[in-house]
Amino acid sequence: MLDDCAIFERVRCHMLAQQAVSEDETGSCCLRGYQGRKCAIGCLIREEYYHPALEQLGISYFQNYPDSPLLQALAASGVNVRSRPLIDLLIELEDIHDGCAVSDWPSRLERLGREHGFVDDTAGCELATA
Repeated sequence: MLDDCAIFERVRCHMLAQQAVSEDETGSCCLRGYQGRKCAIGCLIREEYYHPALEQLGISYFQNYPDSPLLQALAASGVNVRSRPLIDLLIELEDIHDGCAVSDWPSRLERLGREHGFVDDTAGCELATA
């Protein structure tokens, strides 16, 4: 299982490299979107555990249903879905992906990392350049 800091770093690096929201054809955020994009939660799900049926609702809904397909896919991918602090972190990451301008992601992710006591280390992230 990945620890909370490793999950945060994986999602942060993914979002900063992708520099785009993962959306469907209607503009709704989704786990897997156009051009191979993935959301903050979607980037944690290994390909072999992803299924389009997982697209129905976000992590904040599924947190109360421990046997939901989304939580099963995350668990199979090495995410400790039984950890309430981690689920709260995932909700916050999803909120940044879904609700903030991409240009605000770096500062929002840095702030979130500091709030959770994670070291801000961008050395392992490949940042997209315009």
